[in-house]
Amino acid sequence: MSYGSESKNRIEGTVLEAVPNALFRVRLVDGRSVLAHISDEAKVGTVRLVPGDRVVLALTAYDLSRARIVGRAEGRPHESIGLG
Repeated sequence: MSYGSESKNRIEGTVLEAVPNALFRVRLVDGRSVLAHISDEAKVGTVRLVPGDRVVLALTAYDLSRARIVGRAEGRPHESIGLG
């Protein structure tokens, strides 16, 4: 999968749950749910994610059900999901 700099498909979401193998189920702002892993840059910064955290995701055009977490989003968790 290509998440490179040519891919500008970034979207915000809220972490719903942590699943095995360092994956997270994330609800996007448009209501879809994706399975995401943390990028290497975020791992270096020792980002710890818990349910309710808002994150920025990079989506690939090949599989829209998977994503990469590239960082933490600013602001509060989404009230519409009921996690805040």
